[in-house]
Amino acid sequence: MARNARLFLLAPAVALVTGCGGGFEDVAAIPGEEGASRVAETYLAALADGDGPRACSLMDTATQQTLIGAHGGTGDCLAAVKGAAEALSSAQKEELSGAELGEVAVDGNSASVRVELAAELAALAGADDGVLALARQEGHWGITG
Repeated sequence: MARNARLFLLAPAVALVTGCGGGFEDVAAIPGEEGASRVAETYLAALADGDGPRACSLMDTATQQTLIGAHGGTGDCLAAVKGAAEALSSAQKEELSGAELGEVAVDGNSASVRVELAAELAALAGADDGVLALARQEGHWGITG
């Protein structure tokens, strides 16, 4: 599938997630359903917090470009995450960071995680029809849409 062929920026992600002094666990390396759901939770919380390094490290390049395009089409992923978070109300940030996860389905190196979010927040997160798509590359889960 084309989604599985996308390249992730996950090698730097491991360094960012584990080497910034923030003490983040490398959730992207956790296999199976647990890993996919933990990546989804971490990603949504990072978007809500405006934590560009963490959110961007969990997205593939195409997902980053979609987010950048949705926020003016200029700059980089870090700036897009920060701008997106600044545009959210406190209630929206709380909903995004505390989103309830539903069914997690893993099929080899692909996964989907259902998220319960208002339509505008689901669109921000790239959760088409309330579902985050993930792919596993080089032993790490990443958001593909």
